[in-house]
Amino acid sequence: MEKRDVAEAIIVNNKNEVLLQKKTLDYLTVPGGYWTVFGGEIEDGETPEQALKREVKEEIAFNINKFKLSKIKDYKLPTAFYGKRYIFEGLFDQEISSIILKEGAGFAFFNISEINSIKVDPLCLEVLKEYFQEQQSLITKKRN
Repeated sequence: MEKRDVAEAIIVNNKNEVLLQKKTLDYLTVPGGYWTVFGGEIEDGETPEQALKREVKEEIAFNINKFKLSKIKDYKLPTAFYGKRYIFEGLFDQEISSIILKEGAGFAFFNISEINSIKVDPLCLEVLKEYFQEQQSLITKKRN
């Protein structure tokens, strides 16, 4: 198994919907047709932040500037890769028409109930559920 650290982006709009990418059927590490967050491998000499910016630009031609590191998780894909996942939260503050899809089969914004009704990569789904639970906790704290 090969060590491969990755940078991933939970990109949200002002409605707290998450931007996801639909993988092509021939994609190797995520089941084809499944939805996942944007991001990818951290190349030699790159910081996780640099990799995130590069990957998002390569995949949807978006310059992500408003982001923060949310968490670091270990991962392991059987018979493939293992490493660290640097998970960032970022803000999408442009029109959706400004997105130019360069990789994958599609993209869309989803809220939590929609995410629960589509095929999402299991590793990604875990992180998205954590994100929405944390957001709900923040809302509850503000109300009290």
